[in-house]
Amino acid sequence: MDLGFFALVAGVLLALLCVGLVLALVAVRLGTGRAERRRAELRTPVWRLVLTMTTGEDDEVDEALAGLERASRSEVAVVEADAFGLLPKLRGASQERLRQLLRHWGSAARAEALVGSWSAVRRCRGLYRLGMLADPASLPLVLDRLGDRDFAVRRVAVQALGSLGDASAVRPALDLVAGEPVLRRDLLAALSRIGAASAPVLEQELVEALAGVGGASVTGAGPTAEAGASDELRPEEARARRRAQLSAEGLGLVDAVGAAPVLARAALEVDDVPLQTACLDALGRLGSPAGSTALEAGLGHPVAEVRRTAAQALGLLGGPRAVPALTPVLEDPAVEVARAAAQALGRSGPAGAAALEESTAPVARETVALAALGTALR
Repeated sequence: MDLGFFALVAGVLLALLCVGLVLALVAVRLGTGRAERRRAELRTPVWRLVLTMTTGEDDEVDEALAGLERASRSEVAVVEADAFGLLPKLRGASQERLRQLLRHWGSAARAEALVGSWSAVRRCRGLYRLGMLADPASLPLVLDRLGDRDFAVRRVAVQALGSLGDASAVRPALDLVAGEPVLRRDLLAALSRIGAASAPVLEQELVEALAGVGGASVTGAGPTAEAGASDELRPEEARARRRAQLSAEGLGLVDAVGAAPVLARAALEVDDVPLQTACLDALGRLGSPAGSTALEAGLGHPVAEVRRTAAQALGLLGGPRAVPALTPVLEDPAVEVARAAAQALGRSGPAGAAALEESTAPVARETVALAALGTALR
């Protein structure tokens, strides 16, 4: 056997390998195409029934629902993911019908199984589906995942709590987010969805925080203020103040007008910029006269961010009462504060408009000119 023979054998083997790979690819392609056609054949009639059930007339809905309740396991499998995708786009009775159908199909049990998966992606999918199903029985399982090792799973768990709408989830969620501030927006969105039921819990959290707040002072502003709080305060005190800040923000989102006195007290008594800013913003959102004194006091705070928030909040309250307090702020050395005061005066009726017209401050002239331009362009 010479070198040429070995080269020939190698060439033949390589050719056979290439042919085998081509045949395997063709087989996979044909199998995939057959599976897709089979899936489409199963999906089309079932999905048509789903759409009829969610958008049809009463008699059509009843007929479609009866057909869907008889769907086989394979038929459910091809439309389940699409049904969960459709669920948040629906409202009212249509959404509830689809939710009940998914429960009838056993989707809750499958979602719970996903939550126990080793894969973070599957755990997220399971939590999302449990949130969409809004079954109170799944609350303990979702709460348990607030301590998951994966950040994405913890985040989806917070979001799912908002969908479940149970106020008993507020404290555990605050516990998590007070130590993981990056989840703040997700928590606030969840509180907004839970709604007024969360107000008593949030108010009690703020009261407890006020009772336990120490005498440390934090005078930074914005994001750096929160970092400063963590540097200057003991970790447990910084965490307590973050809980109070989150509670104040939540109260403003859920229209907890009855909490205005507590928010005003916190804004006046606690020397902590993030907490004061959150309380003042919440008072503005609530529009309660009980917060007027705290808002007017905020206009004289040494930190510009607090003054700006107070001015914006007074603008949300509106009315002539705020005009005497806002007018001097037009001369504030921080232009963003002065501009916020000018915009607030513009929302304070004829008295506010008159104060702007009489002022020589640049931001007042700017606001008057922009208002005139807007009127001319209408």
